[in-house]
Amino acid sequence: MRYLSLFANLTQGNATFRNYILGKEVGTVFIDNIVLYPGEKNEFPMRATIDNGPILEALGKKPYCDETKGVLPFQLSGKTVVNHGKSLSYFADALASHNQTIDIDVGTPVAKLLGHPVECAKAA
Repeated sequence: MRYLSLFANLTQGNATFRNYILGKEVGTVFIDNIVLYPGEKNEFPMRATIDNGPILEALGKKPYCDETKGVLPFQLSGKTVVNHGKSLSYFADALASHNQTIDIDVGTPVAKLLGHPVECAKAA
């Protein structure tokens, strides 16, 4: 019962993150309607607007085209946090103070779409 009163006061917010691949900014990640609960089981769906060119370029480079089979290291850096239309810069600044790297398997869906695995680019 004690926890119900704690959760009743929680509010939802939205956060955006700059998204990088191999040091180049490629887009923005959006996490909407975030409510943080005590513990480690805070999981949220996310969506993104991404420039595909740098992603496809990275897929053609080693080690991503062979050893990691298309798993790319995306870096996220906090951009904005908004709650009820009010910018919460102290949260955004904290999220921007350290990049978080997330490995995402991009190669498998691209290979399925193309009908064959992504190959390493030939040296020019």
